[in-house]
Amino acid sequence: MTTPFYGPLRGYVSTLSVTELGPVGTIVDISGTEYFIKPENWVGDEDPDIGMIVDFSARASAKGYVAHGISPSWSDTLCPPGYSATKIEMADADRRAERARQHINRLRQWVLDDHLSPEQAILQLWGLEPPVGMVIPEHANAADQQFFHFISHNRSPKSNHETSRRLCRAFCLNYAALIGFMRGSISYRVALERTHAQRKQEHRENKNQQQTQALAPDAVAISEANQQEQGNFAVRLFSKINPF
Repeated sequence: MTTPFYGPLRGYVSTLSVTELGPVGTIVDISGTEYFIKPENWVGDEDPDIGMIVDFSARASAKGYVAHGISPSWSDTLCPPGYSATKIEMADADRRAERARQHINRLRQWVLDDHLSPEQAILQLWGLEPPVGMVIPEHANAADQQFFHFISHNRSPKSNHETSRRLCRAFCLNYAALIGFMRGSISYRVALERTHAQRKQEHRENKNQQQTQALAPDAVAISEANQQEQGNFAVRLFSKINPF
């Protein structure tokens, strides 16, 4: 999952240490939120200093927000244009991340501690009736436990993992819809709708590709005929110019 950037943001340099690679420290905005400064993210020509007002964007990480594109600001206010909308967006993202964290932690507990199979845990979390034909293992196997060691609110196992493929088949979902459903980002109904829409799109693309491939031999024959005609025209033209 790609983590979005938030901005525009503005704050002041709260703590600062200059290393061989560049400045490290923290920025604080008007709401009191802290953002980490990394050397590679300071783009200003002027050296940073404690209390300096800076403009930047931010990206969420496992330990907090990291500031990006940091440069000195010549404004006398800590509220840049669009600040309120940015903070609302960040608050919504925090709520979604917390909800996803709670859902994944509950599933991890049931699978890793209580040894429920992932199918049992997902059905239990959402209070769902098993889809027709679903095979529900009694216990989690080693691959299932590995899967739930990997997954978090912002990190996913590979789509070709044994448990990934089994859960996609069991719940009739593609991988992206499955992960979104497990994190609580979308309902099961929406996950099914997105999977169905993607499969329809893939079917149309495959059909168009097959039609293109079917027309390819005719296109080759036409191209060869055009080349032959051009060759004949060149011969006739040369004969007129130089009859000997």
